[in-house]
Amino acid sequence: KDLNEALVQLDMLLVIKIHPMQDPDTIKVHGLSNICVLTGTTVKRLNVDNYRLLKDSDALISDYSSIAYDYLMLNRPIGYDFSDLDSYTNGLDNPDEYIAGPKIYCYDELLGFLKAVSEEKDSYKEQRENLCRRIYKYTDGNSSKRIVEFMKL
Repeated sequence: KDLNEALVQLDMLLVIKIHPMQDPDTIKVHGLSNICVLTGTTVKRLNVDNYRLLKDSDALISDYSSIAYDYLMLNRPIGYDFSDLDSYTNGLDNPDEYIAGPKIYCYDELLGFLKAVSEEKDSYKEQRENLCRRIYKYTDGNSSKRIVEFMKL
């Protein structure tokens, strides 16, 4: 309820898209005005496209999943939920090299990230751009054209 009230004050909507393997009952958010939970079932029922949802968002809060790297292409703020980092191993020697936003370990850091987004304060823009250049060879939106030319279609 406190988070919902903060979102009301910031004039923000938080859309929580849970992983298909996650138990929706673990997300105990019901009847709140500024928090919406999308499950695999609701995504199918509402015909929500995950990438369209990303395109229409102002920021992303993610863990260490690949969706954060897809979101880099939009060059919008990304907050990284590291609240369960101790129980996760991702095989990277130095995961900080692949992070382009604030690490969120607690509720206050989450609120700080949301407030920065609402105020359009973005101190990680250059870091995201550098990471995107390191990860992606092309960011011009012409990959389909290159495939067609490569295949001589």
